[in-house]
Amino acid sequence: MTPVRFLPLLAGLVGATVLLAPLLAASPVTAQEPTDPAQGESREQTHAPVMQPESALFSLANEERARNGIPPLRFDDALLDAARLRAIEQARAGTLTHTDASGGLAFSRLLSEAGVQIRVAGEALVRVNGPEDRMPAYAHQTLVGSERHRTLLLDPRFTHLAVGAAATPGQLVFAQIFSARLEGS
Repeated sequence: MTPVRFLPLLAGLVGATVLLAPLLAASPVTAQEPTDPAQGESREQTHAPVMQPESALFSLANEERARNGIPPLRFDDALLDAARLRAIEQARAGTLTHTDASGGLAFSRLLSEAGVQIRVAGEALVRVNGPEDRMPAYAHQTLVGSERHRTLLLDPRFTHLAVGAAATPGQLVFAQIFSARLEGS
């Protein structure tokens, strides 16, 4: 089995899915604190540090949305661990898939466990390789080059995005979890 680091790094394979059914969980998200009012970004208040490749792919997603006249996404610390877990699972599996062993959407269980009330959610997966400093850009190019992933990224219903990454030697796997919250959460 290939060792997996809890950090981003891979190239070329992509997958996307959208979960339209509401996912109800026990507790609402935490208060938001603006981090870059000029870009409209805010971060959920938690203690999970965001790694540079995750932050870079998040920024590229918002730049793409801005180019298309769509409001920016808020970085979602509440779902960061879920996104990272999905990236780790995909790095270990070697093949990108949105389903779990039971045939269900793998990320839907993680969203419920995160305790966030979701109205709509979607997932994009990508594996890239190359120079580590270019991997977020390669991942973004791969995702926007796919019609399904571009549609997911540009969906104006989404308000939040968590980006997780996992590294194997010479590669990075990214998992993006897009979401829109239920009113009041």
